[in-house]
Amino acid sequence: MRRAAYWSAGVASVLVLAGCRTPLEYREEADEVAARNLAEAQTRVLGEAEVLSIDNPAVTLRQRLLLDQLLPHDETVAGGVVTLPDTEHWRTGDHYGEAPAEPPPPWQGGDTVRITLVQALQICARNTRDYQAAKEDLYRSALALDLEQNEFRSTFAGRIRQSFSSTHNGDRRASGTRSSAEFGAGQVFRNGAELSSAIAVDLAKLLTQDRSSSWGIYADSSISIPLLRGSGEIVVAEPLTQAERNLLYRVYDFETFKRTFAVRIANSYYGVLRSRQQVRNQEENYQRLVAST
Repeated sequence: MRRAAYWSAGVASVLVLAGCRTPLEYREEADEVAARNLAEAQTRVLGEAEVLSIDNPAVTLRQRLLLDQLLPHDETVAGGVVTLPDTEHWRTGDHYGEAPAEPPPPWQGGDTVRITLVQALQICARNTRDYQAAKEDLYRSALALDLEQNEFRSTFAGRIRQSFSSTHNGDRRASGTRSSAEFGAGQVFRNGAELSSAIAVDLAKLLTQDRSSSWGIYADSSISIPLLRGSGEIVVAEPLTQAERNLLYRVYDFETFKRTFAVRIANSYYGVLRSRQQVRNQEENYQRLVAST
């Protein structure tokens, strides 16, 4: 009995360690799946894939402008979850990992900052909420596609059962434990067929060689095939097909948004240059008037 208990405890420990993941690992896995789905959709629509970063900068441009230049601001500058202090139930490093080092802002050198059009587009794409919201919509569509793809993946499950019994016949108490493990797998096909199989192991019979079952292993398999309702690939795979279409639509929408976004930022950029040139022209006119006088 002790050996059976040790075996069950060992198997349970292996299953727990294999199934447990940290929030950071789940987040990294979701990012990998979303990036793969996005790359496939972008290659299908645009002919090439673009790497997108969904994370906001650890220190936003607004915070830098307020704090580094000592501008008037409230004591609590609004920030994201990355700026939350670590507590007993929340640690930023467990969810987001180590934040990448941000380069120092160019205005700290004391020289006049000259921003090109390309740099202006990069700064706005990095710090504008509209651009961030468009990327998040695209990211959610990629995750929604992964959720529909998961319906047709092979799934595995395991369960460990441990029972304890104790009897007393007046003068003597007898105690014992019984351990068993169950493992199962399932697969749903696009035609609606569902295949499931399971195997159970009775560790007590496996170790004590009980006569009722010398191996202590039981197996079962079943298949379910719909004949009328819910049958056929067109019906079963329709949610997956729609999720793929939605991702393609989001890719088109994001490309359209990037073009209109670039035109809007370029208009604002050239508007600033035009205003600067107007100031120079007025200054030169004033100097000519002074010289004429």
